[in-house]
Amino acid sequence: MLRNVRIVREKTTMLKKAAKYFAAPNTTLRQHAHEVLLSPEDVMKNLGRKPTLSEKISNELVDCLLVMEVKFYGLTRMDVRKMAYQLAARNGIRNWFKGECAGRAWFDHFFRRHRDRLAIRKQPTRRL
Repeated sequence: MLRNVRIVREKTTMLKKAAKYFAAPNTTLRQHAHEVLLSPEDVMKNLGRKPTLSEKISNELVDCLLVMEVKFYGLTRMDVRKMAYQLAARNGIRNWFKGECAGRAWFDHFFRRHRDRLAIRKQPTRRL
């Protein structure tokens, strides 16, 4: 997408032709090519959905999880999802969570964003 924006801004190729050649959405390319206040690199940073929890709240949750880990109190995935729901409710974030916990997709994306600080561990199975 970065290459597409540069080509259209430099007027090397017309917008529709560049969108067709690079198989990029025409409207997305148009929006980013005509955003003159941002450089092409800055445009690429703003792509995608924004996380539900702000960065501050997200870091608060990560810090809490790390404290629990240091105290040898393991949390399940469901515990983390419930904590996220409680943080969202306490901070007045619009509750799109179903029930009393965040969804599985939210959990997966949260851990992907914070994989440098968090890790999922499996509990060893006991054989009888």
